[in-house]
Amino acid sequence: MIPRSDRSTWTPDNLTIEQVSDNVIELNWVAIGKQADGFKIDRRKGNSDWIDTLGVVPYVSNQWRDFIDLKEQVLNPEILTYRLYAYADTNISNYTIVKILPSNPAPPLAINFKSLLRDPKDRKIKFEWEKSLDADFLRYEIKYRGKSDSTMNLIKQVTDINDIYFDTLLSENSVFIKNDNIFFIETFDTTNQSTIGREFLLNKIAPPTAASLDTITFNKSTNKLMLNWSSEELDALDFYFFEKGKDLQFEVIKDGNLDTLKLLKNTLSQELSIDDNIESNIRIATRDVWGNTSYSNEQMFSTFPRIIKLDKIQDFGDLLRIEKYYCGCDECCLDIDQTLKSTDEYSFKDSVVNEYIRYPQWIDNGNKIFGFQKGKIGIIFNKQGEIINRIASGGSILGDNFPKDIDFNNNGTMGLFTGQDHNIWGIDFSNDITPVSYTSFVANEWFQDPTFVDDGQMLFSQKKLTKDNQGISDIWIMNLDANIDTKIQITNATKRQKFVMPSKVPNKTKIIFVNEDLSSNDYGLYEISNYPNNKTMLKLSSVVPERIDFYRNFVWSPNGKKTVFVANQNVYTYDSESTEVKLVQISAEYPFWLNDDEIYFRKINTEKENIYKKSINANQDDPAILFYKGGSNDIPWLHVQPR
Repeated sequence: MIPRSDRSTWTPDNLTIEQVSDNVIELNWVAIGKQADGFKIDRRKGNSDWIDTLGVVPYVSNQWRDFIDLKEQVLNPEILTYRLYAYADTNISNYTIVKILPSNPAPPLAINFKSLLRDPKDRKIKFEWEKSLDADFLRYEIKYRGKSDSTMNLIKQVTDINDIYFDTLLSENSVFIKNDNIFFIETFDTTNQSTIGREFLLNKIAPPTAASLDTITFNKSTNKLMLNWSSEELDALDFYFFEKGKDLQFEVIKDGNLDTLKLLKNTLSQELSIDDNIESNIRIATRDVWGNTSYSNEQMFSTFPRIIKLDKIQDFGDLLRIEKYYCGCDECCLDIDQTLKSTDEYSFKDSVVNEYIRYPQWIDNGNKIFGFQKGKIGIIFNKQGEIINRIASGGSILGDNFPKDIDFNNNGTMGLFTGQDHNIWGIDFSNDITPVSYTSFVANEWFQDPTFVDDGQMLFSQKKLTKDNQGISDIWIMNLDANIDTKIQITNATKRQKFVMPSKVPNKTKIIFVNEDLSSNDYGLYEISNYPNNKTMLKLSSVVPERIDFYRNFVWSPNGKKTVFVANQNVYTYDSESTEVKLVQISAEYPFWLNDDEIYFRKINTEKENIYKKSINANQDDPAILFYKGGSNDIPWLHVQPR
C-alpha cells in the first residue's frame, strides 16, 4: 500500500478552471491514488492573503463552483488563484493551483430618448425614453451637461424599469430655457456598470419673434391712442405689454390698477389712455411663457398738436409757420419748457415754409394743410410742410376762379367751392387737381355755400334772381356726381327770403342754415330735422351768421354736437341737442375749437397780436384766457391741429 507520507501519490490531477457564467467559476479535477476523506479549495484574490477552506467537497466529487461578487469584481478586477488538495484526517496532499482573470459581464444596453421637448402649454420639460431589456437592470439616470461644458449633472434617478416618462415645471430662469444643453440617459445594472445613451441637444429658447408696430393714431372719439401691430402666430406667446420712453430708458405702461397692462393672444390693437401734451417713443413687448421678451420697432407719438400760423393776416399772405402747440401761459403750459421747443426733445421742430399763404387750415383730420394763395387757388401740404399739390385755378367764361372759401370732405381728398362765375366747382386732390364745374347757368341762377355731407352728397344754396336782381335763395341737396336728377329742394323760400349757408350736423339728419333777408322779421338761424323728407323749419335765433372770406362760418366741435360761428362781430355757439344759441364772446373773430369745451379766437380792435381761449360754458362777460402771444406788430392767424 502506498503510504500517505508520499503526498504526490494522492494529489488531485488534471485540475482545470473555467468561467461558466458571469459570476460562476468552475473547477474540475481527477482523483488519484489512495482514497482520501475529501477535497478542500482555498482562494486568493490578486496578491491578498489566502482564504482557506473556501470550499470542501466529498471525495466522490470532482467538481466545485465558486460564486463571485460581480459588483466587486467589476469595481476591482483581479486574478483569482485557486489551490486544490485532498485531505485525510490531518494529512493533506500536495496543492494543485490554477488561476483565472474573470471576464466582466457586458454593460447594459444603451437607452435613448424617444422624445424630449419643452411644452409651452404647461411650461414643462418632458422626457420619454426606451424601456431597458436588461435582466440585471438597476436604474435609469437622466443627466445633462452644458453644450460647451463637460460637467455632468443629474436630473432624475428612476429605479422602476417600467417607468419611462418624467416631466418637471420650468422656472423662468431655468438653465433648460436659458442655455444650450446636451441630455442623455445613463443606464446602470446590478454590477454598477453603466452605459450612456445617445446625446440629445436642446438649444436655448430664443426670444419670440418681435411684433411690428404698424401705426399709432389718435382716436378723437375716445381721446386715446390707438395702436395697431402685426405679429407671427406664436405657440409660446404669453402676452403683450407696452413701454414708453426714449434713448433706451423705457418704462412699462400700467393699467388702471397700476399693474402691467397685459394683452393676451389674438390681440393686434389696443387703445391707450395718454395724457395731453406729452410725447415719447412707444414699443410693444412680446413675452413668451418661458419668460423671454422681444421688442418691436419704436414709434414716436405725441399728444402735442401742431399749430399752423401766419404772423400777419395780409392780402398777399405770409410765410407759413408750423410749430408745436405752445401758448406760453401758466394755465396751459405748466409742464412745458419753452427752451426745449425746437430741440430733439420733441418729435418735430418748428419750421417755416417758404410759401406765402393766406388763412391756412388743417384738413384730413390734421394730416394735411391747405392754404389759399393770392392769384391762385391754393397749396396742399403734408403736416411737415412739404408740398403735396398746387392748385392754380379753374377757368370759366368769366376768367379764372379764385375761391374765398373751400369746404373739404373728411379725408381731405376733395374740395368744393363757389367760383367767381357763381357756379359750384370741385377738386379731386388725389387724382386730377384741375377744378371741375359741377353746375352751370340755366336760368339766371347763382350757386353758393357748397358743403359736403356724410353720404356722398352736397348741400348748397341756390339763388334765383328776379328782374331787380334780388330774388330768393333756397337750400338744395345733390349727389357729388352733379346728376341733376339727384337734386332735391329742401326749403321753399317766398317773397325775398334768402336761405343760405347750409351746414349738416355731424352724425345726425339735421341741417342748420341762415335766412339773411333783413327786410322781414323772419331773418336768423334755422334748423330742419330729418331732412330731406321733412321740410319743417325751426327758427333758433334772430342772430344772423355772416359769410367771412376764407373762413367757413360754421365750425363743428370735435364731437360734432356744437358749432361755433360769428355774427355781427360776436362769437356764438349752437348746441344741436338742446338747440340753444349762446353768445360766448363779444367783439371777436375767427373762432375755432381747441377741444369739445373750449374755443380760441382773436379779439377785434384790441390786442390783435394775441389769440385767446375760453370755455363755451363761460358767460359772455367772463374774461378770456391768453392762448397765444404774438409779436407787438403781429396780426396772427392760428389754427391748432385737431387732436
